[in-house]
Amino acid sequence: METFAFKRCRVLVVSALLAALLVCLDFTSVPATKADTAQLPASARIEDMPVFAQQHYLSCEYSAARAAAARWGINLSENDFISNIPTNEDPHLGFRGYIDGDWGGTSSYGIYAEPIALFLATRGLQTKLLWDGVEQVKQEVALGRPVLVWVVGGMGYSTPFEASANGNSFLMMSYEHAMTVYGYDENGVYVADPGFGTYDYYSWATFERSWGYLGNMAMSVYPAGTTPDPAEKPGIAPQFYRYWLRNNGLELTGQPIAPAYTENSKIYQYFERARLEYDTTLPNYQPIARGLLGQEVTAPRQSEPAFHPLSALEILKITPDEVARYYPATGFVLDAGFEGFWQAKGGLTVFGYPISRTFYENNLKVQYFERARFELHTETGSPVVMLGLLGDERLNPPPFKPVIPPDEPPASQPPTT
Repeated sequence: METFAFKRCRVLVVSALLAALLVCLDFTSVPATKADTAQLPASARIEDMPVFAQQHYLSCEYSAARAAAARWGINLSENDFISNIPTNEDPHLGFRGYIDGDWGGTSSYGIYAEPIALFLATRGLQTKLLWDGVEQVKQEVALGRPVLVWVVGGMGYSTPFEASANGNSFLMMSYEHAMTVYGYDENGVYVADPGFGTYDYYSWATFERSWGYLGNMAMSVYPAGTTPDPAEKPGIAPQFYRYWLRNNGLELTGQPIAPAYTENSKIYQYFERARLEYDTTLPNYQPIARGLLGQEVTAPRQSEPAFHPLSALEILKITPDEVARYYPATGFVLDAGFEGFWQAKGGLTVFGYPISRTFYENNLKVQYFERARFELHTETGSPVVMLGLLGDERLNPPPFKPVIPPDEPPASQPPTT
């Protein structure tokens, strides 16, 4: 999505460099076969990768997706995308603005991965929305899958800013552009750029800087029904991608550990630290819900003292400081050592109420909440609050027993009488 003069100048220079690189560089050609993602090749490139010049000033994303589909023998036109994907102020939900508006602005802008992924699913294609940076891009390319990436046009510079629509926030930037990664080597990436229909090459440093502005948004494309490689990492469902990107994904939600599934009109996906939920009967701009994993994993443990709410006598004895952290809805005090993390990272909406006392489990100080388990880690010296892997534990219950040192009562809770 570049002005003609800029495109023409860049294409002349890059084309000459690319011609020299293609002669000099040695790389592995990747047909549509399995690759060992545990031992990635140092270099790989998809054979005969198509590229199309975009037909509208702001249709780079559709042209890049069109090329990815054509790599698998599925022919789509830009008009197929335009006719089937709605417009929306939020580019995570539809195309923002006028597709022939001026490039570089943010009123007429473009579109992000999710609506394109949902459309491609109706055309015999599967997509994977990526979350694990350069390594996962390499894995997908090594499997023969082209990867759409969202960058600054010409791999230039920009300043992301936060915008909002329908109560949801998202990042935007001037000169947003999309292109398709189809190869890599030790020094950089090969891309099919729809700006003028060219094959380009960029160093890893240049690529990662430009790609990082929108949080490393990327999407691989491959035929529906493809059997997953045993070593490949799951992607994030389109319904949850914006939430994961915008809400400290790895820290608060963790890696996806299973594909999304649908049950009773809801879409669910398990992550290491959470289960995300999307109600298909509600508008697509709905807030994403986090499942009540804390309640679910502790349901068999309600007879343990740590899960007994404060008694009437204990409530009478709590200190003024603890009064502010006491939640009558569940009958527990939020531990002082966890309060700062709870407040800063989302509070009641993200974690829910406390549903246990503070106690020691597997040699860690912990407290359970409706949607999470807080853990105090001291392995590195300074105490660090982290979320427990409740998503993992809900799918694969661990055979552990609580460890509560007898000489160390639950912190920040009155003694049990």
